[in-house]
Amino acid sequence: MIGNQVDPTKRFAGRASDYAKHRPRYPKALFDHLLLTGVLRRGSVVADIGSGTGIFSEPLLERGLMVYGVEPNQEMRQQAEASLHGYRDFISVDGRAEDTKLPEASVDLIAAAQAFHWFDLEAARKEFGRILRSEGQICIVYNERQETMDAFSQEFEDLFTQYAKADKENRERDREPSELFGGQGYKLAEFQNMQELDLEGLLGRTFSVSYMPRKGEAGHEQVVECIAAMFEKHQHGGRVVVHYRTQCYYGNLE
Repeated sequence: MIGNQVDPTKRFAGRASDYAKHRPRYPKALFDHLLLTGVLRRGSVVADIGSGTGIFSEPLLERGLMVYGVEPNQEMRQQAEASLHGYRDFISVDGRAEDTKLPEASVDLIAAAQAFHWFDLEAARKEFGRILRSEGQICIVYNERQETMDAFSQEFEDLFTQYAKADKENRERDREPSELFGGQGYKLAEFQNMQELDLEGLLGRTFSVSYMPRKGEAGHEQVVECIAAMFEKHQHGGRVVVHYRTQCYYGNLE
């Protein structure tokens, strides 16, 4: 436990495969924007904090950046190591936002994709200030489901909301990414994103979420039945579409 919370490094145990296969990727437009604005520079060194299975690390590597994948969960970290082993500029690190294990002034950019809500804010700010080089920047990225796009999106979101409420005492603290920047001195860019999923993909996407019941836990079979019925009701050509708004907060650490 951390305070009244379950250790977040344990919450994705048994979910790495679903996470790697079924979590949404990030739109090309996001990386084009970060390159255009100079947040990303070819040859720069990036610390991908809470890098998980490497979903955000890979497009950085594809664009010629060196990436430290800093991830405290062994299962997730090993998944990233397996999928990114072909990139010589990927370095896997057993660390966390508050203790990255990286040298002082060693990175040009700190990125956190779908991970900021797990951080101890003040400890992370201190650590980020230690490892960032002069003029280094931070970007915080989220794929946010758009629950009002259509009837399927609303039903899908209602299912998550039900289990999120039940898990509220153990779940991550609510906070805005802007808090990392002191409430000012950052920019926000938004992009449209989507996934087309078959039934297997929709189930995998559902159970990649940390608070959804694992196989063998109470409620798992009910969720499977609910997702199957939801899919049958809304599928077109054997697929449903999950819509996202990709949000990127970026700027200097004040």
